Amino acid sequence: MRNLHLLVEGQVIDRRTAGYVASVPGSYQRFLEREARDRLPKGTGSGHVGKVGERLDIAGTVTALKVIDSVSQWSNVATLVKVVDESGNVFSSFVSGKAHLWVKATDENSVRDWSNEIQVGNKVTLRGTVKAHSEFKGIKETQLSRIQFLSRTVA
Repeated sequence: MRNLHLLVEGQVIDRRTAGYVASVPGSYQRFLEREARDRLPKGTGSGHVGKVGERLDIAGTVTALKVIDSVSQWSNVATLVKVVDESGNVFSSFVSGKAHLWVKATDENSVRDWSNEIQVGNKVTLRGTVKAHSEFKGIKETQLSRIQFLSRTVA
């Protein structure tokens, strides 16, 4: 960490150190994700929630936002969103780009407030349709589609 600090503060970056400096944003994102997971209550494990096709309202903490390159007709990136509820259940969803990472406006004429963007560590309420039940690295996940963020609280 000290070396990264010195490199970032420095004004000259050469070929040998460029990779270290380029790794800073990804390292910081992983740090935020670990911190958000560590703040969650321990004990109960994740389970599958709901039935496929069922529309759910979920309150939980955003533990991961990963932007992934993808090629589709809507966007050239997709964002993986992971939310963990109070019981420890993990919900995941892919959204096109970052278009759906804001709290839904209550008034359809209102302009999107850019300060309302969802971030790792935020407590959110979202609505989504159960797409599938899966497992990732031994942890059961409920995959959602067509998610909407209804509210957000900065933790």
